[in-house]
Amino acid sequence: MTKTRPLLLNAFEMAGVGYYAQGCWSHPESMRIRYKDLSYWTERASMLDAAGFHSLFFADVLGVYDVYRNSPDPAIAGAVDFPLNDPVIVIAAMLGASQNLSFAVTASTTYEQPFPFARRFATLDHLSKGRIAWNVVTSYLPNAARNYGLKDQMPHAERYERAEEFLEVVYKLLEGSWEDDAVLYDKVAKVYADPAKVHRIDHAGKYFSVQGPSITEPSIQRTPVIFQAGASARGIEFAARHAEVVFVNGMNPEGLRANVDRLRDAAEKIGRGRYDIKVVTDLSAVIGASQAEAEQKADAVRAAQSPEAQYAAFGGASGYDLSKYHDDDTLTSEPAKNFSRSEGARFTSEKKRPDSVGEIKKRLINLSPYASTMVGTPAHIADEMERIAAITDIDGFTLHEFVTPHDFETFVAEVMPILEQRGLFEPARKPMSFRQRLFDKGDRLPETHPAAAFRRHG
Repeated sequence: MTKTRPLLLNAFEMAGVGYYAQGCWSHPESMRIRYKDLSYWTERASMLDAAGFHSLFFADVLGVYDVYRNSPDPAIAGAVDFPLNDPVIVIAAMLGASQNLSFAVTASTTYEQPFPFARRFATLDHLSKGRIAWNVVTSYLPNAARNYGLKDQMPHAERYERAEEFLEVVYKLLEGSWEDDAVLYDKVAKVYADPAKVHRIDHAGKYFSVQGPSITEPSIQRTPVIFQAGASARGIEFAARHAEVVFVNGMNPEGLRANVDRLRDAAEKIGRGRYDIKVVTDLSAVIGASQAEAEQKADAVRAAQSPEAQYAAFGGASGYDLSKYHDDDTLTSEPAKNFSRSEGARFTSEKKRPDSVGEIKKRLINLSPYASTMVGTPAHIADEMERIAAITDIDGFTLHEFVTPHDFETFVAEVMPILEQRGLFEPARKPMSFRQRLFDKGDRLPETHPAAAFRRHG
């Protein structure tokens, strides 16, 4: 087996009571009801920071899932990513409780405006001393579109067209509107910044008109580290061009390796380095002192999971209403219009034989809905992580919880020391920007990144 380079370890969160394996908030040991407490988040940040996690990743949605049974009721009843607070405000509270932990937060190019977005993320980058990343999404919920004044979702291709222009505006604001030596901070002359080195961007495009300049001065990273998770052909093209960290999944290690290679090939094809992108995949683990104990814990998780809530989550992401199918039916491989292309594809086009609806239902409520869950002793979990990393060429994992905060705490106490002992994990112990931690090549985006074209060099 090929020796694996040290792994990037991220923790997954949402600013709500329910997420990921839907219904697990009902587990007797779950403390997710504390999501409304400031102390919950500061304790979370402190624990992950002390453990050496590289980042805490926040997913987010902007509406309620309403495809399943053609109603929002199953999602509302089951707390399917609902209710949900604003992750940016949560992260701002967590910064003071951590020193080395970085934070990635989801923001939609379909519903945001680039000028206030750039201001908000530059502010976070200042306050965190460069520990901020942005998960770029184009959003897929019909309810989200209606929440933002649209009659329906923007078509999939147009969402990516808007995203391209959104990023161009952000690059112009954060990379180009302030020259590197624009800030003088001259108390004698009473001049804070040289007006000749602060520039309007005068962007006039199809979707945005922004005069500029950026109202915030340059932060350590200028542009936050860019995360992305698109799995469609257009999503991969977008990730290959812009992303620095990409979420990639597969139903087995071989399928995951194919998806990883496809992304790295796409990046190389457009002139970026093959490893200019860090690739991570989902990880969930049920850990016990023995295999028998781990299996008992896994059974308790399954008992907590809610079929109706999980089907609502799947429908909201994929566009498929499972209530309209018989268990022996199969879903069409043609993705539902304007929804997530990858959500249904993993049960249809990505498989040699498409799963039946009955098989999909069983898969959705058998622990992790997205990837195989590791169930076993700490040594077994470490073995599996090493094996998967070696086969797939991934750079790391994003850890999900079933039971909060038990799962993260157990992983930290029992699995991470084994990974560190094997040289598979190097804890984040020294303050630095997130980009420097990831690539060891400085705080700024490299010259091979498209953002570099918008810099001013005086």
